[in-house]
Amino acid sequence: MYGEGLSTALAAHLLREYGATVLRPKSQYGGLPRAKLVRAVEYIQDQLDADLAVSGIAQAIGMSPFYFTRLFKESTGQSPHQYVVEARVRRAKELLTTGKFTIGEAAHQVGFVDQSHLTRHFKRVFGLPPKRLLESQKARDCARRF
Repeated sequence: MYGEGLSTALAAHLLREYGATVLRPKSQYGGLPRAKLVRAVEYIQDQLDADLAVSGIAQAIGMSPFYFTRLFKESTGQSPHQYVVEARVRRAKELLTTGKFTIGEAAHQVGFVDQSHLTRHFKRVFGLPPKRLLESQKARDCARRF
């Protein structure tokens, strides 16, 4: 029994140390072709203030909505809707950091229904509400002046 246990332990050790195959990342064959992905992202960025629908984006690059949604998610890791919401939040942050817009104005500029809609998504993406971002930015601006 001792010899059997020892041989089993030796076999397990040899397999663990020398028998493992190196796992390589799976090459990506799917997803949108680069040109169509770039066109879709440019279309989204240009139309952020408008009512963006998956069907409109898909039509702009010449694909069916279902097929476009599937390939877009394969390419970006996000659904088109998630991508649009995050792009709107990032654009709103850019507008807010200029100091020329209130939170409500920035929300309407980027296509959110109202300020609370922007705030909810802003908090999810950046971890803090837009008001706190503005307050921290004002504090930094004041500190730089002195």
